Amino acid sequence: MRLRRSVVVAMSLLFSVLSALGGQSGQIAEVDKSLIREDVVAATQAAMRRIASDPTQPE
Repeated sequence: MRLRRSVVVAMSLLFSVLSALGGQSGQIAEVDKSLIREDVVAATQAAMRRIASDPTQPE
């Protein structure tokens, strides 16, 4: 249950960041956006791996 909630929170955060980037008035180049997206995706995946490998989490 906690894992599912954590995934939902992570995906919401990812969506919020991408929405904020999309709302910029073209000041950020496409290359910068893609780099930021990659960083956010990598951080989200790392957090999800940590949560999944946490021995205190119920199956």
